[in-house]
Amino acid sequence: MFQFLIDEDQVEKNSGISHSETNEIFSVGEKIKCDKHSGVVKYVGNVNPHSGIWLGVEWDDPVRGKHNGSVDGVEYFQSTQNNAASFVRPHKVKRAKDVFTALRERYGYDPEVMSRLKLMSETITPRQVCFEDLSILDLNGKEISEFGEPGELVKICPNVEFLNLSDNLITSWKAVTETCAMFKMLKSLDLSRNPLLPPDYETVKSLPTLNKLEHIVLGNVKYGWSNVLTASILWHHVTNLQIPFNLVDRIFPPTKSLLNLNKLDLEGNRISVWDEVIKLNVCQGLEYLNLCGNKLNNVRFPLNPNEEKNCQSTQLFTNLKQLNISQNLIDDWISITELNKLQSLDSLRIELNPVFENDTRETNRQMIIARIGKLNKLEGVDVNRQERRDAEIDYLKKFSAKWHTEGTELRFAIENPRYAELAIKHGASEKDEMTQKINTLQSSIITLQLIPESPDLKPCSRKVMPNMTVQKLKMLLQKIFKKSTPITYLGIISSQNSSIAFSLENELFDLSQYSIEDGDKVIIKWT
Repeated sequence: MFQFLIDEDQVEKNSGISHSETNEIFSVGEKIKCDKHSGVVKYVGNVNPHSGIWLGVEWDDPVRGKHNGSVDGVEYFQSTQNNAASFVRPHKVKRAKDVFTALRERYGYDPEVMSRLKLMSETITPRQVCFEDLSILDLNGKEISEFGEPGELVKICPNVEFLNLSDNLITSWKAVTETCAMFKMLKSLDLSRNPLLPPDYETVKSLPTLNKLEHIVLGNVKYGWSNVLTASILWHHVTNLQIPFNLVDRIFPPTKSLLNLNKLDLEGNRISVWDEVIKLNVCQGLEYLNLCGNKLNNVRFPLNPNEEKNCQSTQLFTNLKQLNISQNLIDDWISITELNKLQSLDSLRIELNPVFENDTRETNRQMIIARIGKLNKLEGVDVNRQERRDAEIDYLKKFSAKWHTEGTELRFAIENPRYAELAIKHGASEKDEMTQKINTLQSSIITLQLIPESPDLKPCSRKVMPNMTVQKLKMLLQKIFKKSTPITYLGIISSQNSSIAFSLENELFDLSQYSIEDGDKVIIKWT
């Protein structure tokens, strides 16, 4: 059953849309876009038993398809890829455009008008004839599929340095390179969200190269690393490569192209093993690496045979200054400790990993700063001298007890390689300093008897800190008794003298300001 046609037709009938008349006339072979998908029209006409005109489309992404061009045993066309076809109504698609139509829509370009304006250039403002001076050409989201003859676009805009062709309908690297190679000053090219067909090696070898290109963006083009490597033959001098939200899960070390990279953006890909990342070390000039939103679960650098097991540096990525590994699956502090081995690491983004779920953001920040000695910026915020000193001292205090019991063991040295260094720098924390603080903290905790004045709730007891505010106590009580209605009365009955009773009226006061003692009763009333 061709169910989706019936459902779509029914929706259109219910919405009152008629397709008996349309101003849009499509032809077989035309490039179209529907929502975020692009394809080629292979059929225009009726599809029995459904009324109206339909477009039979072969989609660039076969996942969008539902069949091969046949419905209910009738073949209307034959798709070249298996199950890459479907039928849509004409009003739901947009026709692809050539680059000159897009240029006219975006910048108001008209060849005849421009030729007349040039003859009148002495009497008009320079802004009206500035296409030859245009250095940034932004044609994002214009449904472009064709560039015309190579050289035509460069005649209009000869000095373009930054070209944005993202979110269009471009499928051919041949069309891209033949057009872009004509721009002698082109430095940056964005081809994100285009249905670019993965290039094959033999075809790429025959295409013109973009020798002046320094920066290219290929976001969300559904490429794996091998596709990127093949395409990079066309722009092998690029130093800034952005390939976010693709299908990269493995890395094959480049041998010719990409060796000059100093910036690499792999955000939103599928890399799960740090050993794959290490393969990028062949890009020895790499200074910026973005691995945000991948699937990495740890960071480990290999040891050279002549290195000690607790060696605190690595010869890998010696020029890497900025690293982003946020939103991965890192779940151990040894991974953060390993980053201290990077000799030039200056700026780090690492938030939203499972390892940080058990502590506050402030505590995690302190521990990261203490473990990575060269950091000057964390999560985009500068690390000043005082913050570093405080973080390192708190780190010493936190691991003091463990240092005195396990300090000579190899595991402690591996997990906390900076401890000995920081102990020399700031002085080792006394063995029982942390124990003393814990004992002091425990002795200050008070136990309150909670008495809810509600027949369906049972009294209970809870331990709280004296510096807790009345407001936070109310919030705690709401959670304990699972009540959504507000507390109307909160009172205290002294455990020493039951005749002493009073209400807690000021929500900003600490409990200690009311002289509440261990064992006091808390009377709670709701509306």
